Amino acid sequence: MHALMPWLEEARHGVVDILRPLLKKHLANTGGKRILVFERGGRTTEVEIDDLELNDIAGMYHDRPRLTATSQREQDALDVCRQVARVRNELAHMRAPETNDVLGLVLSMDKLLRLSAPK
Repeated sequence: MHALMPWLEEARHGVVDILRPLLKKHLANTGGKRILVFERGGRTTEVEIDDLELNDIAGMYHDRPRLTATSQREQDALDVCRQVARVRNELAHMRAPETNDVLGLVLSMDKLLRLSAPK
């Protein structure tokens, strides 16, 4: 966990950059902010695109309308977000994530960000 979390935070910026045009379009009705509603007390908070966590982006798949990729690169980034959410949720609940989930996440993130790196 100590090794994964800083790495995920650093990688988050690159994934958000890939998804920025898609996120801007998806969040246009809210001024480019994700509105999170907390079940307890009905409290809401607004999250700017640059502050979105990858598991928040993964959750946007369940929005109405659904966050949907318009390119393979965006789909790959959304897939990475879902992988992050799976691993992060296991860690957050003090459970060991599946080895294949961690390995798949690392390989997918590396491939996504390596392909996105300036040459």
